[in-house]
Amino acid sequence: MGAQQRQLARRQSYARGYGRANSQRQIEAARRRRRKRSYAAKMLCAAAAALVVFACIFFVHLDVSALEVQQSQGISSSIESESDWRLVLVNDAHPMDPYKPDLTQLRYGEAVDSRCYLDLQRMFDDMRAAGLDPKVNSSYRSRQQQQKVLDETIASYMADGLSRSSAREKALKTVAEPGTSEHETGLAIDVTSESQGSDDKEDVWNWMVEHSWEYGWILRYPAGKEHITGIDNEPWHFRYVGAEAARAMHERGQCLEEYLGQA
Repeated sequence: MGAQQRQLARRQSYARGYGRANSQRQIEAARRRRRKRSYAAKMLCAAAAALVVFACIFFVHLDVSALEVQQSQGISSSIESESDWRLVLVNDAHPMDPYKPDLTQLRYGEAVDSRCYLDLQRMFDDMRAAGLDPKVNSSYRSRQQQQKVLDETIASYMADGLSRSSAREKALKTVAEPGTSEHETGLAIDVTSESQGSDDKEDVWNWMVEHSWEYGWILRYPAGKEHITGIDNEPWHFRYVGAEAARAMHERGQCLEEYLGQA
C-alpha cells in the first residue's frame, strides 16, 4: 500500500472514530437533557403537591376560625349540638323546643343530663367530705312539669290575696315560663340540705358559690344581675356550663348572659 493510500486509510479511520465519539457525545447529551427534564418534572410535581397541602391547611384554618367566631358571637339554640350544649342559653329571649336529654337518675326522683352527672357527683362528694349534706330538690323538668310548677306558684300567691295577674307577675320573678326554663335542659339544679335547717341550707349555698365553678357549675341568678337575667336572686339555683366557662365567669364576675355577649 502506498503512502497516499495509508494516509487516506488513517483519515478514514480517524473520521470513523471521530464519528463514533461524536455520536456517543450526542447520546450522552440527550441523556443529560432527559435527566434534566425528569428532574424538572419531579420538582414541579413536588411544588404542586406542596401548594395543594398548603391550600388545604389554609382553608381548614379558615373554616375553624369562622366556626370559632360564630361560636363566640352567638350560641346556637340547639341543645343537641356537641359544641355548645354546656352553654345553651334559655330565657325569655331564647326559648327552647320541648327536649328530653339522656338522663341519669338521682335520689328522690330527680334527674340530670347524664353528661354533667359525674361533675355533680364529684362536687357533692367533696361537699360531704367538708361536713355538709347537700340535696338536689329540683332538677330536670318536662314542659308539662314546668307548667305545673308555674301554675302552683300562681295559685299560692292568689291564695295570699293577690289577683291572678298580680300573682302571675310575681310568680314569673322566680319561675320561668314553660319553654324558657333551664330546668328543661337537664343542666340546672336547685340545691338544699338534707337537714332542711335554714343555716344548713345557707352553708351548702355558700360553699357552692365559692367552689361550684371548680366543677363546671355556676350560681345562675346572682344578686346584682337581676336586670340582666330577668330573674330574682336565687342562691339555690345552679347551672352546669363546663369547667372552662365556669372558671372564666367566676374570675370575671359574669353571669351566663354576659359571658355569651347577650347582656
